[in-house]
Amino acid sequence: MYKLAGQFGRYVMFKKLGIIFIVLMVFIIAASAASANNTENAGDTGAPVYNNIQKDGDSLAYPVTAQWSADTGEAKREAASPGSETVGEPVAEEDPDAAFWRAIQEVLDAGVPVDNGQSIVNITVPENIGERMSIYGREFEISGITEYTDVEIIVARLNGETGVYEILELPDGDDVIYAGAGAFSQILELEYGENNLLIISYRSSEKDESMIQYNSISVTALRRTLEQMLIRVRNTLIDLFGGTVK
Repeated sequence: MYKLAGQFGRYVMFKKLGIIFIVLMVFIIAASAASANNTENAGDTGAPVYNNIQKDGDSLAYPVTAQWSADTGEAKREAASPGSETVGEPVAEEDPDAAFWRAIQEVLDAGVPVDNGQSIVNITVPENIGERMSIYGREFEISGITEYTDVEIIVARLNGETGVYEILELPDGDDVIYAGAGAFSQILELEYGENNLLIISYRSSEKDESMIQYNSISVTALRRTLEQMLIRVRNTLIDLFGGTVK
């Protein structure tokens, strides 16, 4: 009787152990499957994807950016390096007029004197534009001739603080000198002290960045002394009366 009870107890114990073993095996298999699934989906968290480009043994990561295609109405994902145009996207041609003004603006922003040898206009006053010159007072005349009838001239002055050329406003409020009759003459109002001028000439019918004439002029405007003012008055009287004033 006791022997049978002991055998029955051992049977129950082995049966429980077997069930526990089966449960453990199921748990281990399930855990292995979940680990494999996580490994395959690693990195899929919504963060930007990176393309690795090998260069000299190093890895350079560039983000892949989603860009909208107006033709297909679908978002296309194309690799683009930082600071560069998107690979695969057609580059739109820049408007010629915009390219023309952009080229002038780049020269103004550079703040460096330019004389590029173009011959759209021939500046006759002052005569030696390549040399430094001094004047008394702020009024400064520039004149020139041209064989064309559609020439426009812009005058810019270098800002000593920013190092950038700034377009001068003319006494009539405009900022362009028109040489429609084949010649031009303009009085500029300078600042006392050094004036580094840049004369920009071009044809309105030929706005091409390769067809812009640049000329640099350096002028120092000096204040008049009392003696100089008297001499000027004397010379004016001579011119008016055509004689000698003593």
